Amino acid sequence: MIIVNRKDDKIIQRSSISAITDMNGKYLLDEPETTKVSLSNSIPTIQSDIQDSFLALYPDYTGITFKSLPVQSDFDPSAVFISSNSRCQLGSDYNTCAILPKNENTNANGVVITDIITTTSKDKFLVYWKVAIISYGQEQSVNANVPSVMTYQILDPNDIQVYISNDDGVSYTEADYLTPVSFPSASTTLRLAFVNNSLNKIHLLGYAIIY
Repeated sequence: MIIVNRKDDKIIQRSSISAITDMNGKYLLDEPETTKVSLSNSIPTIQSDIQDSFLALYPDYTGITFKSLPVQSDFDPSAVFISSNSRCQLGSDYNTCAILPKNENTNANGVVITDIITTTSKDKFLVYWKVAIISYGQEQSVNANVPSVMTYQILDPNDIQVYISNDDGVSYTEADYLTPVSFPSASTTLRLAFVNNSLNKIHLLGYAIIY
């Protein structure tokens, strides 16, 4: 993960720890643990380098769609996962898109669904994602005006369920993390559904389809 200053989009540092504290005024740019690109370039160039480096790890595949800073325009809040409506938080700022917790009264899971993802005609895919819980806590201080400290707790990928559709959401197939998912016929339009059955709001920091 790459820590970036929100004010000027300047790189602060790379972090590999699961609990990142003091994130006030900062955001995380998703970088898979298996890639380490140069941080001396601009954010768009770094994003492109991450995408290219990640794809190079999987020589059996020829294309990738990588959202390392997903925002609300990457999702379709009107989309339905099987019979469940989307239950999510979407924002235009980085790291603000989240899957709502399970509703204890209705048992409805949190769901966020991507907009249509266009690929070349393929029938086998890998799916990647990065999720975290963002929390706020008060530091111990004699000064009552000390602001709450933002912490990112990076989660295991298996803390949510992810599904892929090759028929515009008519049906979905569960996707295990970076494990091949195959369909009987090739498709060029996909959707991903991210499902949260926990009681915590979970932020989606990044996702990718490799094809």
